[in-house]
Amino acid sequence: QQEPLPADTTEMLGERHSQRVNTVIEDVIGSSWDCVGEAAGEGGQTTADDVPWIRMSDELGKIVTDLRVFMFERFYHRISNSVQGRKAAAIVGVLFEHFNRQPDNIPNRLRELSESTERAAADFVCGMTDNFALNMAEQISPGLSGDVFKGRI
Repeated sequence: QQEPLPADTTEMLGERHSQRVNTVIEDVIGSSWDCVGEAAGEGGQTTADDVPWIRMSDELGKIVTDLRVFMFERFYHRISNSVQGRKAAAIVGVLFEHFNRQPDNIPNRLRELSESTERAAADFVCGMTDNFALNMAEQISPGLSGDVFKGRI
C-alpha cells in the first residue's frame, strides 16, 4: 500500500498520477508562454527584460519542492546507504565541485538567473538526467561510476 502524499500536494496536483502529470504540464506551459513569442507583458509586447525561460509557477514550485522533501524523508534516504546510493552521492559531489570551480561550463542563462556560483552549479547538476550526469562524471573523473549502474541506466 502506498503512503499518502501530503494533503497540499494532492490538493494542488491531484490524487492520480495522470492528474499530477497533467497539472505540472499545464502549469509549465502556462508559465512559459512567452517562449513562443506570446508575452504576457504590456500590450502583449516582449521587452529585453522578458527573456523567455521554461519554468513553473512559484506556487507549483513550492509544492514540488515540498513533495521532493517528503520523498527524500520517506523513500530516497532509505536507499542512500546502498552501494548505488553512495556512488550516486559521490558522482553528484564531483559534478557540483567541478561546475562550482568552472562556472563557465554552466549555461549562461542559468548563471544569470542564479544569485551565486554555488546556486548555479547546484541547479545545473540537479537538472541533469541520470545518463547525462553519468557521462559528464566519467569525463571529469574516468572510472568514477564503475559498473554500479550498468544495466540500470
